[in-house]
Amino acid sequence: MIGRKLISDEATIVVLGRFNPSIFQPQWFARYKLLRDGEVNSATVKFIDNSFSLFSTEWFTLQVISEQFFLSTKDPSKFLLARDLVAGTFGLLSHTPVVKFGLNRLQKYECEQEEEWHKIGHILAPKNMWEGVMTGPGLKLIQMEGSRPDSRADKVFVRLGPIDRPRVFFVHTNQHYDLDKESVSEPVEDFQRYIATEWESFLDYSNQVPGALLDQGSR
Repeated sequence: MIGRKLISDEATIVVLGRFNPSIFQPQWFARYKLLRDGEVNSATVKFIDNSFSLFSTEWFTLQVISEQFFLSTKDPSKFLLARDLVAGTFGLLSHTPVVKFGLNRLQKYECEQEEEWHKIGHILAPKNMWEGVMTGPGLKLIQMEGSRPDSRADKVFVRLGPIDRPRVFFVHTNQHYDLDKESVSEPVEDFQRYIATEWESFLDYSNQVPGALLDQGSR
């Protein structure tokens, strides 16, 4: 087992479609009881116009452009609340064109010892494969694509690599869903159903990914 501790944990929901960024402001969420008055009053609005909206509260950041809705939180205790907020938002926007969405988890870890940090590269990208190609090879980024039989996601991506800081690395897990297929007749309804049924499973899966990659490979 590679000794490590979790130092940062961020969950993000990204939706692609066609949006009106100017409506996504704290007062709109308050009007429909999606945010409490205290959250609205303490929100930091960075920019809102017809093409771009960006504001943050104590527990999430929302960014919307004409083709992308992006909500993230770095507070694990609010991961389920983030799901509920997104589901409630699109419940009010039932006629909004939605074509794709992704569930994302970005976890950053710090290894107990630098030699364990280097061992990650030895496990996932063995150096002997690069003999004769270069000297001093080191892992910068690895990305794998696949699927999960217990998920409706069309694709699953896992990326892992070091961060420009000694002993620290990241694991980014993404589940991608296409809603612009012929088999999808009601994209917004399907999006709401998928996010309601898949979010907790995705969080469990993304929690298992680092150990599945590093702990078994280090034995």
